[in-house]
Amino acid sequence: LKKKKDLLENEVRTLTEEKEEAENQKKNSIESLKRGIANSEDSEHKAFLRDRSERENEWISARKNEINQLTLKGIQPQIERLVRKHREICDEIEFKTISTKQKLEIQSELDL
Repeated sequence: LKKKKDLLENEVRTLTEEKEEAENQKKNSIESLKRGIANSEDSEHKAFLRDRSERENEWISARKNEINQLTLKGIQPQIERLVRKHREICDEIEFKTISTKQKLEIQSELDL
């Protein structure tokens, strides 16, 4: 009976040691996974921050282009009206110049 008791105690001790070793391995694995996840998060966050300014610059550039396009489309009719008005004024000035020149030529012929 004593031998059986000693055998059982040894078996319990062995199983307890194996259990503790398994728990330590489990704890080490969990710690290792946590460190791996933390490192992965850090590297991903650093990559995100590194690429952030490029993404912001692309976004700003796209918005500037969009605003320029909308602005040009909005003021294009006004520009065309101003150009037409300018051409009309230029044509009128040219007509008055030619008319005045002809009048002066006729007057100079009459004075001769």
